[in-house]
Amino acid sequence: MAKYAGTVTSAINRVRDNDPELTYLNLSDKASYQMRSPHFTNLLVEAMQGNTQVTELLLGNLKISDSTVGGICDIIRSNNTITELHLNGNNLGSDGLTQIADALRENSTLLTINLMGNQRFGEGALANVIEMFEYNTTLVDIQWTLHSRASFAINSAITRNKEIARRLAAGMSIDDLDPTTRKQGATSAAAEEDQVADPHV
Repeated sequence: MAKYAGTVTSAINRVRDNDPELTYLNLSDKASYQMRSPHFTNLLVEAMQGNTQVTELLLGNLKISDSTVGGICDIIRSNNTITELHLNGNNLGSDGLTQIADALRENSTLLTINLMGNQRFGEGALANVIEMFEYNTTLVDIQWTLHSRASFAINSAITRNKEIARRLAAGMSIDDLDPTTRKQGATSAAAEEDQVADPHV
């Protein structure tokens, strides 16, 4: 994975300018970014607001923490272009993971997220990841080392999303897998039961 050869500032300027030749941006391990991590994270978040070119964003080992990942979460919520995001080797803990999970509920384009080498995530944060998959049907790869009972449920949700992607590519129905469709079906069934119970409704 080739690192961006220029300065962090030049990269951010190209992102802001929506440079069509900048689809892959690897700022991982940049010493200048590490020294001013909150500052450059804020600038990058602002620059990404109007960007429709970057599809792979690598931000590994840049001292991004729970207190600064909120901006990255804004990118996850609003960006419809990025398919791969690397946040490996940062200082993210359970609060940071919870923020990311909340943002992923509103994302439908990110396929891969790399969270290797961060802090150990607590069970509560992992429960939020599981709940996130009740809304997200497109994320198919989380790269991390996980030692938790929650791993089975998370892996099952990822397998479901992969099957959804396969069926969509083949033009097949996903009604039995899509959590939104299942929720709507359950709501309709409950409404019908209510009407049967009370014929005057």
